[in-house]
Amino acid sequence: MSLSPVRSDLGPAPFSRVVTAAGAQVVLCDATNTPIAANPQGINHPPSKILVVGIAAGGSVVWLDLNGTSNTLVLPAVTAGNTQFIFELPSTAKSIEAGTTSNIQFVVAFHPEP
Repeated sequence: MSLSPVRSDLGPAPFSRVVTAAGAQVVLCDATNTPIAANPQGINHPPSKILVVGIAAGGSVVWLDLNGTSNTLVLPAVTAGNTQFIFELPSTAKSIEAGTTSNIQFVVAFHPEP
């Protein structure tokens, strides 16, 4: 698996997958050559970009980076002074973990080749 998911020879990533956290691990890529069926076109390499769509209640986003390190990002609740947000995950990920708050959505974009 490549540790550099961004392709300098291509434009924006043409494939995407929308994932809603539901208390289970969501695998985006792994170290095998087997395509991941839920990914577009059976892609099995790191995503180029991951956008996180927060929910009103806030919560936590837990993901494994490409080295297998677990990362947690706590999202604030939406209040009168704190509006709903969409942001890019600060690194790419090989999976979204089960500890992620339910109903947080992820838009995962892939290039066709790693």
